[in-house]
Amino acid sequence: MTMDLATIEDRTGLELRRLRYVLEHRVLPGGRIGSEGRGIPRNFTDFEAFGIACAALLLKAGLRRRLVTQCLELLCTHKLGSRSHRAHPVFYDAWENADAGFLEVGDGVNVRISAEAEVGGRNVDSGWMQVSTGANLTDDYAATIRVSIDIGRLRQYLSGPTA
Repeated sequence: MTMDLATIEDRTGLELRRLRYVLEHRVLPGGRIGSEGRGIPRNFTDFEAFGIACAALLLKAGLRRRLVTQCLELLCTHKLGSRSHRAHPVFYDAWENADAGFLEVGDGVNVRISAEAEVGGRNVDSGWMQVSTGANLTDDYAATIRVSIDIGRLRQYLSGPTA
């Protein structure tokens, strides 16, 4: 299934201007998400829409573009468990299994994504990672300041009727 920016706006309540900003300023890793030309609506897969919405929400929360870009780049390249080339990045695993979960940025320098699956999926937890280096933090790290996105709820908004 695909959706355009207007559908993402309707389902999430995010401003169209902010969604366009994510695309025009290449906040997401990759680069395939682009315009086919002026006036031609862009269509996105469910996963792309999820990434666009996550980026827009982090920006809306007041995080700087560079930090949001670095967080998403790390989450889109970091793999859990098996080092096999078949393993998916943690951001994709969380989206695929996000019946409940959170994408969190701690103290403006660390990031974590976790998702809990109900039936048939698998739980995902990246643990806290330092954004600038990708290094895993110790289990006793506790963020003083935490910006959080409820990715389970976001996924429901994107897959269901308008919010």
